Amino acid sequence: MSRKVIRLVIGVVVILAGLFVIVGEQMAGVSSSAVINAQVLILRAPIDGEISLQVRTLGTRVTPGQPLATLSDPRPDDVRLVDLQRDVRRITIDVERLQALAKQLGPLRDSFARQAEDYAKGRVSQLETRLSEANATLDAVQARLRDSEASFRRAAELSRTGTVSGAEQSRTRAAFEVSSQDVEAARQRIAYLKIELEAARNGTFLGDSYNDTPYSQQRLRETDQRLAEIETEIRERKERLVALGEQVSEERVRAARFREARIVSPTTGILWEL
Repeated sequence: MSRKVIRLVIGVVVILAGLFVIVGEQMAGVSSSAVINAQVLILRAPIDGEISLQVRTLGTRVTPGQPLATLSDPRPDDVRLVDLQRDVRRITIDVERLQALAKQLGPLRDSFARQAEDYAKGRVSQLETRLSEANATLDAVQARLRDSEASFRRAAELSRTGTVSGAEQSRTRAAFEVSSQDVEAARQRIAYLKIELEAARNGTFLGDSYNDTPYSQQRLRETDQRLAEIETEIRERKERLVALGEQVSEERVRAARFREARIVSPTTGILWEL
């Protein structure tokens, strides 16, 4: 009889305990299936990296702008920045090389300029001397022309009286005609030398057996052209350096933005879950 009573008591206790658990779950304020009737904000990491939390305790009240965590990337993607910096170094070295080349060509250019100037002065002096010589030659042939003309006229007068033979008259006529041609040739020579002298004074050298520009002047022009090309290349590379400098600055900002980041609270709230 006592065993039946004990079993009955145990059964009643088990039933009461089960009822207590069921009723307790139904009346509890929080459970695993609770529904939050509030706005939830989810903050995500903007970059990959290692996170360091400033707020760790669930239920902590946070305010706007309060730091919650920091992120740092120990292996940032800076390949683009390294490539840009390498381009800057390469172009800088190229500019220095071109500047050194221009510096070396400067004295050479001055040497060619002095040679060309000396040649021009010498050529002008030479032509002036030849022109003076041609004028003297013209004076001489004109004197011979006057003498041959006088001889021809005298022979012509004497031939009418029979004093001078026809052969002598022909000889004096030929001498007169040759003198006339010599005078014309001397005048043409003077005209040619005047043209050549005027051209030489203007920097152009005329002649039958050489180019119109001396070697030193040709080299001077080549050097000036090369210097102009170098200056253009230097200017172009400096413009590229300016553009690359701007790109490097932008890339540094971008790399810094992806190297480290902060997570702050956008509003007032309670930390609910990590």
